[in-house]
Amino acid sequence: MRTFLHRKGTSASAEEIFAYVHQHRPDVAETSIKMYLSFEDRVFIRVGPNLYELAEWGNKAAPVSQHRRPSSQEYQESLLTALKGIFSNSADLGIPRGQLIRQLIERTNYSQVSIYTFLNRTPYVRVESDPKHAQRKMIYFISDAEPVKVTPRRTPRERAREAIIAFLEVQPKRQAPLKRIVSYVLQKKLLSDAHAVYYVLSCMKDLIERKKTDGNTVCFLKNASTESVLYFPQVDHVTDPVLRDQIQRALKLLTIDNVDVGLFQLGKIFEHELKSFLEAARDKCAFSVTSADLACLVAMIDCVDRNKVTTKKHLLTLLHEQHNERAHGEIPDFEERKRLMQHTPFIADLYLEYTLFFYMKRLEL
Repeated sequence: MRTFLHRKGTSASAEEIFAYVHQHRPDVAETSIKMYLSFEDRVFIRVGPNLYELAEWGNKAAPVSQHRRPSSQEYQESLLTALKGIFSNSADLGIPRGQLIRQLIERTNYSQVSIYTFLNRTPYVRVESDPKHAQRKMIYFISDAEPVKVTPRRTPRERAREAIIAFLEVQPKRQAPLKRIVSYVLQKKLLSDAHAVYYVLSCMKDLIERKKTDGNTVCFLKNASTESVLYFPQVDHVTDPVLRDQIQRALKLLTIDNVDVGLFQLGKIFEHELKSFLEAARDKCAFSVTSADLACLVAMIDCVDRNKVTTKKHLLTLLHEQHNERAHGEIPDFEERKRLMQHTPFIADLYLEYTLFFYMKRLEL
């Protein structure tokens, strides 16, 4: 890659660089070239859209684009402002839906599909059939509707950034091989491909440094807080506000000082959801559940295994052992908590997986 740029003497596109490398190494994939160009910024810099050159030439890298899509909150507010403007002189009169959509497109430049979805969901309008035209819908503005609270959503890159920091926090010396970090993010399905992971890492220079060790790249935290909270993406899909609050409170305790308490809380939540599922199954006669089956966690695990609710009894048994250790074992000292933190992402992830599994099973009854 460096040889090609030296020979050309000027910037080149990723495709041009790949074409040259492919002639000499047919086994190299184009995505690997693009990953290397974006990540090895000490060797290559991007000087324009899909244009790269050697950093040693001394030119400045092109600034990262600041363009972004509007957030959900901005999207809702801009459409609502436009809607109020359109109805300002005819609040009590209806407007044909097609006409209203065209006016909103002119005012906001949003797509027709986005505006149509907004009108179907917002509490500020009422949709009625036009008595004079059976196929036409009329839109009426509701000025006293309750405002909708929009929960800000993190982008996949933001979630991946949080997960990488949390992952490194619990590693020995807060460092890990680059390949292992990429595999972890992809395994969690936070991003779709390795190239996206490399891009996120390249944007985290304020938190992560890289060094070469025996030919391998190792990443380590330099300024990140040791009290950062582990991130588990499945929590974003919990719709029950009470359960979500309980889980989030427990996850906030998964720090070096309180990891044993946090895991104990996750164990209690898991046990409660399992028991709630079995009680619901008994009440709806889904399968046989006796009072003895509800007596303790071991009995409840035996019950779901006996009724073939899950085939992973060994994992449930592992969670029982972990819960029992936290409930009845000795209070861990600092060194023990450090060792516990290394296994916490796996154990907490397993607790959440089966907590949500039995929660969804109960809703399906």
